[in-house]
Amino acid sequence: MNTRKSMTFPIVIAFIIIAIIVYLFATIKQSEISCSKTKTFDGNIRLTERLLVVTDGKEINSMRLTKTIVLPEKYLKDDHYLVGIKNALENTLNYLGDKVRYTVGEDRIVVTIEVNKNDFVNAGLNKEIFNKVLKEITLINGLEKTLKTLSEKGIKLFVLSGNMKYSIEHVLGDLSKYFTEISANEAIFDDNGNLTNLIATKYDFEGKADFIVKVREELGL
Repeated sequence: MNTRKSMTFPIVIAFIIIAIIVYLFATIKQSEISCSKTKTFDGNIRLTERLLVVTDGKEINSMRLTKTIVLPEKYLKDDHYLVGIKNALENTLNYLGDKVRYTVGEDRIVVTIEVNKNDFVNAGLNKEIFNKVLKEITLINGLEKTLKTLSEKGIKLFVLSGNMKYSIEHVLGDLSKYFTEISANEAIFDDNGNLTNLIATKYDFEGKADFIVKVREELGL
């Protein structure tokens, strides 16, 4: 089994998704928020991811992502697989520098990634990087026809998301015209397309209910 090949792709994709989600976080009332998930791959290789975000009540202060990869006994006759996975992870995540720590145990490797909000802004993220990720997202068949029909019937449509407005509008393209309002976090780019700031929407998390109330009042419902 080519463990490096089978594990690297899902690990990279998972990290990209989690990083984007976290770095699009907006106003958060909790001082700490966490989530975790576990997935088992071919060969009974288990990956557990835990995300911990610490905030000041308004914005993110820091994020810690811990990935634990556990190998079954059949892959532990020597350290070939553990070393291979560690090398693959180092090659994939080397751009994060000292933000990443690796711990190798008897049957597992633990990867810990710790970053703060400024790390994202200072990481050189730009529209080109975002667009490479966003181009992989495809809209479901029939969406345009559905939106057009609803619009023709006078039904007002809204998007309320904890994602980034730039991402939503980029994926929707011309279909954005069918929405009365798209409420999401704002990413600020300079003239060269580099990310310089993130502006949180007040309608994220518990604020989503406030947005629904606002729309209801605007529509007189």
